[in-house]
Amino acid sequence: VLQQRSGYSQVYRYWIMLQNGLDLIQGDTSVGVQPIWKLYELWCFLKIKQLVCKVLGIDVHNKEHLERYVHEDTQNAFDLFNGGSLSGHITYTNPQNGDLVEVGYQYSFGRKADEYDMRSATTEQKPDIVMHIHKKDHNITLTYLYDAKYSVRGDDDASSSRVQDEPKPETINAMHHYRDAIYYGKRGEHRFSKEIIGGYILFPGRMNEQELLEQIRNHDEKLPYFLKSIEEVNIGAYPLLPNEESGLLLESHLRRVLLDESIIKQLEVSVPQRGLHYTKKDLSDKLVYVGYVKAENPDIELFRNNQATTYY
Repeated sequence: VLQQRSGYSQVYRYWIMLQNGLDLIQGDTSVGVQPIWKLYELWCFLKIKQLVCKVLGIDVHNKEHLERYVHEDTQNAFDLFNGGSLSGHITYTNPQNGDLVEVGYQYSFGRKADEYDMRSATTEQKPDIVMHIHKKDHNITLTYLYDAKYSVRGDDDASSSRVQDEPKPETINAMHHYRDAIYYGKRGEHRFSKEIIGGYILFPGRMNEQELLEQIRNHDEKLPYFLKSIEEVNIGAYPLLPNEESGLLLESHLRRVLLDESIIKQLEVSVPQRGLHYTKKDLSDKLVYVGYVKAENPDIELFRNNQATTYY
């Protein structure tokens, strides 16, 4: 159904041209046939790499920039058509503040902690794309997830008239699952903390992204629910078509989390446990958890009002 829609027929035409070209050289190239959903995942990973460079002002054609700001192990890069590993990661140094921005494809969170003390409390979690922002001047890492889904609502129905440019509900539900399953905790600690700041679906939706950007800035109530939910709980979806025009919303998001927003601002929009909230400890950039409970021990009661008691 997707293949026959406007814009996708061009991709199919180029694929036919490629197949005919390969026939002329008897297929003597490192290419092959892969499911289009897998190719879309890989393309989204490459697109995010491209947008991160653009936001950080890194010119990938500048040798000096590559040596100073880009760190990638090309020897272990994935090889889709020769049975190689379908995983990879690249690390950028933010030229403006020295933060390290790591973008990984098929990043695995297992029950054993990784090098950043992140783990899954239950079974292995493997989101498509993970972005770690290691803040240089703070001992903290901000983690964002992106899952590429080459599907839209209703595309599994025989009637193409029911297709809508929206992500399938179950794909967004999966992002909630990731945030609830992936934790941070150092070796020997008995309590873990939720690790994921935000999770987003990338899907091939045809939309006027410039108009949607204006709606986001104006807090328009007509904003699609999957964009409005990002403002509310930091889980939602961004349209991303395989063309040069798409990606404005995703670029705006990356610019916000990589450059514009402080650590405090990013943590404020994440969702703490019930009964807790983030607050500034003082005028610095430090944050503490504050919990409100009923009074049971007068010896540690510091403040009482008509509704709650605060303990330290």
